[in-house]
Amino acid sequence: MSEQIPILQSSLALGWLQKAFERWRDKYMLFATILALILAAPLSFGSLTLTIYRTGLEPYQMRIFLWALFGLSAVSGLLVFLNAQILTSNTRQALRRDDGDEASSLLTLQQRTLAWQEVALLPNRVVWAVSATLVLTYILPMAFIMRKYARTSSDETIYITLALLLTGLGLIVSAHLIFKFFMMPVYNFLAPTQHDLALSQITTTRMSNHLIFQSTVISMVVLLIFGPQSYYQISQILYRGAFYAYPMPLIRRDLLIASASALALSLFYAALMSYVTSTPARYITQAIAKIQQGEMQLRAPVIASDEIGQIAIYINRLLDQVQALNATLNQEVEERTGELSKRTRELQAITEIVEKAATFSNVNDLVENLVQVIPEYFPFYHVGLFTIDERNGYAVLQASNSPGGQKMLARGHRLRLGEGIVGTVAQQRKARIALDVGADAVFFQNPDLPETRSEMALPMQARGRIIGVLDIQSTEPDAFNYEDAETLQTLANQVALAIENTRLLEESQQALHELRTAVSTELQERWRAQTGGQNYAITFTGLGYKSGALNTSGEQSGYVLEIPIQIQEVRLGTLKLRRTHRPWHSSEREIAAQISRQIGLALENARLLNATREFAEREKTIEQIAASMRQSLDLDAVLRTTANELQRKLGLEEAEIRLVAPARQESEERG
Repeated sequence: MSEQIPILQSSLALGWLQKAFERWRDKYMLFATILALILAAPLSFGSLTLTIYRTGLEPYQMRIFLWALFGLSAVSGLLVFLNAQILTSNTRQALRRDDGDEASSLLTLQQRTLAWQEVALLPNRVVWAVSATLVLTYILPMAFIMRKYARTSSDETIYITLALLLTGLGLIVSAHLIFKFFMMPVYNFLAPTQHDLALSQITTTRMSNHLIFQSTVISMVVLLIFGPQSYYQISQILYRGAFYAYPMPLIRRDLLIASASALALSLFYAALMSYVTSTPARYITQAIAKIQQGEMQLRAPVIASDEIGQIAIYINRLLDQVQALNATLNQEVEERTGELSKRTRELQAITEIVEKAATFSNVNDLVENLVQVIPEYFPFYHVGLFTIDERNGYAVLQASNSPGGQKMLARGHRLRLGEGIVGTVAQQRKARIALDVGADAVFFQNPDLPETRSEMALPMQARGRIIGVLDIQSTEPDAFNYEDAETLQTLANQVALAIENTRLLEESQQALHELRTAVSTELQERWRAQTGGQNYAITFTGLGYKSGALNTSGEQSGYVLEIPIQIQEVRLGTLKLRRTHRPWHSSEREIAAQISRQIGLALENARLLNATREFAEREKTIEQIAASMRQSLDLDAVLRTTANELQRKLGLEEAEIRLVAPARQESEERG
């Protein structure tokens, strides 16, 4: 039950009342009943004294009246008290303090419901009980005693009866208002948390009924103050000669006293009624103000059993619904935030895994690394990576992190496409989750992985082609859901793309290596042809230049710097520098290296230029021979011209052209 606003902030009286309720809770109803009667009695008996004062009773009649008044008042008060105890039996039981055991607490909850049903109807029941008790044990017996034993006249008896009726009505309205005031802490304490139950009882009483009743009673009190006085004055005029026996100044005085008394009582009852009626609304306003300031745990106090109490219950029910909605929304936000945080961590993990995968240039190393890295970010029992052998129709295990997976690798584990969860995923290209329940339990009958309780297989697709299956297994039942499948499918696709990129990189590197090898071989052959297979050197000394065959004999003194001359990784020769006075500095070495590279480029350019010239000469020779052949249309002339040109252009000693008759192709016609 939500905390209710304390009933003591703006009223000293209510603060004292709340403290009394908290201290003497089990005896509070007794305290409230007695105190309400004690506070209401002086008001009522004050009006009675004012009325009886002008009756003109004899001394012995006044003694009988007083004895009867106190005796019947005691009897009536006792009966009212007993009625109140009967009407509040469930309430008093519910207000008793618990002794702490569970049975007592359950009983108190049941009594609280019964007590609320009781207190919601209690003000009306108290009014009827007090009214019946006063009429039967106070007003009628008093009128009988005064007529029978005090020998009062009919006029005096009527006058006394009207005065007693005034007393009774004053007592009823005073006790009703004071008792409602004392019941406010009880309403607040016993109001059920089940708002519908509280409303079902509280709607049986109406504030309008209370106001009509209290206003009527106040009006009757005023009339009864003037009624006996007027009746007494009229009786004096008619039977005793009023202007002689009862002068006008006295009549005027009595009327002024009656008017002042009626006005005072009316104002008092109106103020009391206004205070008791408005207090619940005032505290509801205080509660709403505090709730508006953010104290959402507070609830409006239910300290009335009429429409104001109904408003408080509706407000509390609305606040409970808002709080429940806020709790639900907060829970959903927390769950969604947790899911988003989880997805963010998973995506971050995928990013880091892919970044690590990008550092590998070998597919086998990449695959081995992936199955070891993935469990570092995701707590999986087993990670296996299968590749697809489309030619033979198998999914072949390539790498695994678990001991059971290593055993499977050792024996060349593979699954036919469409067989098992991995084979099914490889064939259908859709992720699948298998749990340790129902038909999927057959997938877990693997002696190498006995602890598996959940499995998820994800197709690894790159560029519209499936290249493998990522198999993930957990020891927890129901470890995977479809949101996990969506996230991990991203991982599988990124892994597939990394593998495919690495494979393409390997193929590119292999092709580049083969191309470089072919180019190097071709370049070596061309330079071998260029140099005629002989080593050649050009040497500069102080005496000038010297060229010829390479001489490797003899020792050379001084500081020698040798830098290879190469083009496209093919070594063409060596740049050899020697001096005797000081060693070679690093900057000089760099200059020599640059010069060596430029020598290589220049030599290659020279070779290419010579090759181009030779190619142009060949093309020119061929064109000239072809032109000479086209000048004649005679077969013999063409042949003679061709042989002559070849002998002349190529420097031949002999040129021979032979013509061979083509073989006959026989064809048979059948028809």
